[in-house]
Amino acid sequence: MKVIRRALLLGLCLALLAGSALAEGFVNLGGEGCDQLWYRCSLADGRFILAGLRGEPGHYMNHKARLLCMNPDGTVSWEYIDPEGQSGMYSKAVVTDDGRICAVFDDSPYQDTQAMSLKFFTPDGQPEGKPVPLDFSLGMEYWLTSRGLLTRSYNYGLNRCEYIEFMAWNGRTLFRRRGGLPVSFGPDDGVIAEDDGLVLYGSEPDDEGTAAKIMKVDYDGNILWSSILPLETDMGSACLGICERTQDGRYIGRGHELSGNNYTYWKAVFSADGRVLSRKEISYDDNSGDETFDQDMMTEFRGKYMAMEVDSDGTAQEWTYRYLWFDADGNELGTTEVRIGKDTLPVPVYGADYVSYGGGDTISAGDYLWMLFTYRENNDDLEKEMGSCEVILARVPVL
Repeated sequence: MKVIRRALLLGLCLALLAGSALAEGFVNLGGEGCDQLWYRCSLADGRFILAGLRGEPGHYMNHKARLLCMNPDGTVSWEYIDPEGQSGMYSKAVVTDDGRICAVFDDSPYQDTQAMSLKFFTPDGQPEGKPVPLDFSLGMEYWLTSRGLLTRSYNYGLNRCEYIEFMAWNGRTLFRRRGGLPVSFGPDDGVIAEDDGLVLYGSEPDDEGTAAKIMKVDYDGNILWSSILPLETDMGSACLGICERTQDGRYIGRGHELSGNNYTYWKAVFSADGRVLSRKEISYDDNSGDETFDQDMMTEFRGKYMAMEVDSDGTAQEWTYRYLWFDADGNELGTTEVRIGKDTLPVPVYGADYVSYGGGDTISAGDYLWMLFTYRENNDDLEKEMGSCEVILARVPVL
């Protein structure tokens, strides 16, 4: 029997399905302008790094790059606002193997990139060293890992990868491979750095469609192993959207397959050498709204894992973030959820009938589990709309 407990906490409604105590708390991380933040990485002491931008009130195109370091309990450890750039943003960040924080700085006035560089910080948020310029021409893509920077040059005109390169944080190029690697991975995830090489995951097209794939290369660029998940349908399109290494050295991932207009979502477990151990379809208790937006999200918390879906009531007045919990073998354990509505937000909007919600980054931090989301009023007055953009950190119920 499903039991739902509800509480109204300073305007934020958090609802929990049976199996755990009601979570409490939220933190407003926004200001007076249009602010955006994304979860990017965690420090060894449990603090976590949010990266994005701080908007200038009244000028929605003017903003400064922002790094925000949060303590596990949701209090602020430190904040850094970059003075450079007219429309600055920190798009990515990672904790390097020597303990520093490396972030990608992007200055894009009117969405036209003018500068891109790597900037380094101490764990206490102090800038360190000189910025390293990056080539931001079309087709250049970057992945930050704890061990170094992975670069891919892709020729969109010829639809092929020209080369892939890995550079350690000491500046030494460990390998450069022409033609890249036989896997296509996303811009934010898709790479796990380990002592003996890189695990890459995503998809690979072939004559039968596009299949989900995981593989590992050493730091000389040699392929150590690779594995493809067979398609369930003819000419389908599948992708391993996110993957993590488990405590016992295996890999657990979440992905989807598209056939026609139908999506199937699944979780898969791989051995330490990439063999497929299991693949199980994800099944939610769909008891909410008219719209469902399933995301390739997965987070580990105390040895358990979560997948997430987002439901709307069909009017964009209330959204539900539902978490499906499962163990390292892919067995389902139960669900929890966070419900957010226009009338229960911790910061009021101006009163529009339509409110946009976004985000859903889920952050595991010691004894705490948080969700990061944004919302703003949809309004004909663009200045007013962008001024209503807020960033909220909400406590997530756990099993």
